[in-house]
Amino acid sequence: MIIINDYSGTQYVTPLEIIKIFGGKQAYLQALSVLKEELYRVS
Repeated sequence: MIIINDYSGTQYVTPLEIIKIFGGKQAYLQALSVLKEELYRVS
């Protein structure tokens, strides 16, 4: 489970719900790719 805090309380969401939040699997994977690039980018 993943915990998301939206400042109105903490709730548990499933991986499928997270994918839906991003608008689908492709958008989710794209967001992960961008995040990975930013995390490992050398300044």
